[in-house]
Amino acid sequence: MDVEASQATLEKEEEVMRRNDVLEAVIRELNAGGVVFWIENGAKHLIVRWIGRRPRAMTVSRTGSTEWHAATNSRLTVRRMLRQDGMTV
Repeated sequence: MDVEASQATLEKEEEVMRRNDVLEAVIRELNAGGVVFWIENGAKHLIVRWIGRRPRAMTVSRTGSTEWHAATNSRLTVRRMLRQDGMTV
């Protein structure tokens, strides 16, 4: 593979592996609460699952969101769910 082809491949990988602020916010909150979680691939979205008092799940878009408040809303939703399960953050 020549240099130009490898550069094009690298650019495609970077485009696919975009940063997902919403997913990062959810993972940060779960890690802060010491929660063991796993991520599953749904048809169009990622599903973050964990077990508190009962099994919990949060659906996250694969590409993140262009809305500036989406990551904050997701973070607050996870915190609320953890608080309901007695796993306060």
